[in-house]
Amino acid sequence: MGILTTVGIISFSRIQSDSRDSQRSSKITVIAEALEKYYDENGEYPSCNAMTQSPETVTTETLTGIDPEVLATPRAESGTNSILASCANLTSTTDAFAYVGDGSSDCLNGEACSQYTLNYQEESTGNIISLSSRHALPAPSSAPTNLLAITASSTSINVSWDAVSGATSYTLQRDTSSSFNNPTAITQPGIFYLSSSLPQGTKYYYRVQSTISNETSGWSTTTNATTTIDAPTGLVAAVVSSTSINVSWDVISGATSYILQRDTSASFTSPTITTQADITFLSSGLSQGVKYYYRVQATSINGYSGWSTIVNATTTIDAPAAPTVTKITINATTTWSWPTVTCPAGTTARYQYRYTITPSGSDSGWVATASSPVVFTTNTVGQTYIVAVQAQCFLGSVTSGWSTPGQASHIPKVCATGYVSVHGSFTYGVSDFCVMKYEAKNVGGVATSQAALSPWTWIRQTAAITASNAACDGCHLITEAEWMTIAQNIMSVSSNWSGGSVGSGYTYSGHSDDAPVAFLAADANDANGYSGTGNFSGDSSVTNGMIGNSQRRTLTLTNGQVIWDLAGNVWDWTSGTSQSPIVQPGVSGGGGAWREWNTITNPGTVSPNQSPASTGIAGASTWTSAKGIGQVWSSTEDATLRGFVRGGNCGSTITAGVFSVSYGYEPTFTHQSLGFRVAF
Repeated sequence: MGILTTVGIISFSRIQSDSRDSQRSSKITVIAEALEKYYDENGEYPSCNAMTQSPETVTTETLTGIDPEVLATPRAESGTNSILASCANLTSTTDAFAYVGDGSSDCLNGEACSQYTLNYQEESTGNIISLSSRHALPAPSSAPTNLLAITASSTSINVSWDAVSGATSYTLQRDTSSSFNNPTAITQPGIFYLSSSLPQGTKYYYRVQSTISNETSGWSTTTNATTTIDAPTGLVAAVVSSTSINVSWDVISGATSYILQRDTSASFTSPTITTQADITFLSSGLSQGVKYYYRVQATSINGYSGWSTIVNATTTIDAPAAPTVTKITINATTTWSWPTVTCPAGTTARYQYRYTITPSGSDSGWVATASSPVVFTTNTVGQTYIVAVQAQCFLGSVTSGWSTPGQASHIPKVCATGYVSVHGSFTYGVSDFCVMKYEAKNVGGVATSQAALSPWTWIRQTAAITASNAACDGCHLITEAEWMTIAQNIMSVSSNWSGGSVGSGYTYSGHSDDAPVAFLAADANDANGYSGTGNFSGDSSVTNGMIGNSQRRTLTLTNGQVIWDLAGNVWDWTSGTSQSPIVQPGVSGGGGAWREWNTITNPGTVSPNQSPASTGIAGASTWTSAKGIGQVWSSTEDATLRGFVRGGNCGSTITAGVFSVSYGYEPTFTHQSLGFRVAF
């Protein structure tokens, strides 16, 4: 029974496959007849591309009138075109129709095939069944490729193309229209042609076809070239300013516009291009001191001329602004300096100075110098020393004019009675100046520097500024930079250190041990440095934690002059202030407190830097109050307006010293321990 069932199934399957093969044969026959009808109407068979479109497209545009379902194999879904794409042939077990053309590119992707073969595979036997076209045209010649047209002159164009294998001749067409409505035709065996005796400035289109055994190919792709017109003449470039050049040239007959090129290279490797109808052009926005090259060509409706001769012009360079000259005098030697002036991009600055002394009449004349600074000795009282500086910008041999001079002068100071001279400091930007030898005393309402009397106290910073300004012509309350200059000076003098050398032992911190509890007058004799303190040199007694020997009130400057009570006795206002956004030095988040300078972790933004380390003295960054330098009271969080007080007072003990500073007072605050010192 099972054997009979199997035989029955096989027989039924065979019947079905035979039925489908019959359908395939019928459909191929219908397609073949439609193809022959197409040939009768068109003289050629459709291309592979045309045969593999959608069933609706094939049956309405190519094989008109047949049922779209004819294009589908029996196993294919309804509405399918089962013809393989790209003229492909069948592979084994492929349920499809194959439309195999003549193998030419025109058959595959172009307009038509010269012949065809239709194939399908019988499902029942596996055999390939073929049906060939009734007609077989010669294979068409291939169209030439790589057609090139290159302008040779104003009246000729070179034309060339790649050879076609087997071609016996080529037909070249030339026309002024890309539609080739009225072409000139040339037939020749070669692949090169000089198209000559042409009008100037005219665009010509070219196409070519090949011939093999009297069969011509389709046309190649179209190319074109344009004969030139005469190059412009009379090109002139004239400098107008440091950033512009005027360019002009002669009119060219027939030109519709001009192309002007500008470059800093005569090779025009990276030109700036301008196209215009006019024959003049203002070339602007140029770099100063740079040579620019120009060339121009004319254009017509269909063509370009050659390039004109090349001309060039060089922009000028603007003179820079006057240098800002500043001076600083240290120990009767003045340094005049100035920042680099701003020159146009690509140019460089150079300088000359003139050094004069009046009324002596000395005059150096203008002297070339590459850069800042210049230095001269300026120690003669009654003379005015002047340095004037001019700047010039240049690029190669092109130079600007000289700037107007900038200048600064120095007049040596003569310190008044009660004042001592202090050498200036490059560190703090301070020239030689004069400062009160003693803390200010109130003598008839005038700030006076004298040994007698107690210091002028109970004074606000604002009042101290007013009193200082009134003390003399040019007088002012001592500045922070001047205070730091004095501190740097005296700390570099060995005699100001108990150990006899800089950094050895401690520096003298003045009357600061609160014994006596009084603000002391000074002594006219500088040898009596312990005057009023009850202490003496070598005194080893200790009062309130302070060694008696440390209470010396005098400190010696590098020029040998002596200053009293820079540390201790009374606090001295300086002109320094801080207020947000200026940040006091201290410990971020640590609040207000007295601190050692070497524990400061936030340097703040007060200027100048007030730390011992800023002096540049070896080891200063490690100094503490044990060295007699004092401490700092500050708060990095304090945004209030604060005035600076310096040095400490008679009871400050370890917080007193030449680097002692407190930010704890408003400028309007007054107290019995607040005094001041005048400088000029």
